[in-house]
Amino acid sequence: MASSAQRVFVQDVLATADALTNRLAVLLARHDYVSPERLAVADGVTSLLDKARAAAKGENPPYRRLTNWWRAPLLEAAYQYLHAAQVQMIDLYDDEEVDAAIPAALARSRRELDRDDPRRLTAERLTSTPSGAARRVALRACSDAAYTASDEWHRRQRSFRNIIVLATIGITVLMACVVALVFHEPSYMPFCFANVQQAEGAPPLTGTPPAEYTPPGSSAQAVTAFRITSCPTGRPADGSVPSSFDIVIVALMGLLGGSLAAAVSIRKVQGSATPYDIPVVLATLKVPTGALTAVVGLVAIRGDFVPGLSGLDSQEQILAYALVLGYAQQLATGFLDRRAEGLARGSAADSVTRPESENCRTEPLPPRPIERLRKGLAALLQR
Repeated sequence: MASSAQRVFVQDVLATADALTNRLAVLLARHDYVSPERLAVADGVTSLLDKARAAAKGENPPYRRLTNWWRAPLLEAAYQYLHAAQVQMIDLYDDEEVDAAIPAALARSRRELDRDDPRRLTAERLTSTPSGAARRVALRACSDAAYTASDEWHRRQRSFRNIIVLATIGITVLMACVVALVFHEPSYMPFCFANVQQAEGAPPLTGTPPAEYTPPGSSAQAVTAFRITSCPTGRPADGSVPSSFDIVIVALMGLLGGSLAAAVSIRKVQGSATPYDIPVVLATLKVPTGALTAVVGLVAIRGDFVPGLSGLDSQEQILAYALVLGYAQQLATGFLDRRAEGLARGSAADSVTRPESENCRTEPLPPRPIERLRKGLAALLQR
């Protein structure tokens, strides 16, 4: 049915729903007379918990394997129902329970909301709000804002995961088409490098010698240099025609380099609190991207696009460059690793670019000099 990660979250939803049901029964049992208002709140909470259970079990909305993995409607609906039930239950709290719930709500707001968010500033003032209905309303509003931000964070993680999956599929299909085309016609993208090997004791050569170069006026045996062609699969039999398997070898070496980069990145993974397995998806992206960078890099070297790398001398050197270029895809995917790390650290995306220090202040900044000048001129005109 569902993946192992999602099964864990299903059990979490069911356990939380049962705990909230028991908590609701305790809140209602404290009073001999339950007002119609409290009964309405209790009925609403019960309905939300039933919907959360139905979503977790795949009953409503109905379970579809591919849709549930791609869009996660069951998982997100279940948690939204749970969060709504937890917010509504605040209306049944006594004043002491409201005071006891403030620290958790404040910590949740600090974790989920940006430090400049007005809703977080409201949460910071919860402890100074007078007890009673005003504090209960403020607690409910802050809890609702934090839960909403948490749900949005999970949606952002799912969207990020889906983008990486689409990129992985696109690069894989592209590389498969390129390999198939070049395998059918190797001359479309040759990976062989021609180098001049000079005979021992021969004078320096000028210009571009042919395959076998004999200086004018010399005998046919006085060969001073040879043009040697090196390919990923070795030297071609006729000395010039590349092999169909050259592109395959280069792509495989790029895959090895990408796999090595994926292994290095995975060793830093600490685990994820979400069912989307973003680190694994990112590691998968590195493998076909390694093949892409290996092919593109060798084409650039062969076309003299890279200064100082106009020719590779041997098969071993070509394979080594393909491996290194495959690992070099980390330069392109490294920013995705940092983005995923930022998403894993907290739900507020701005917390990565705008970190909050321990001594940051929530009061407004002093007015700018131009604003002070404008206010001073306005005061003079009023006189």
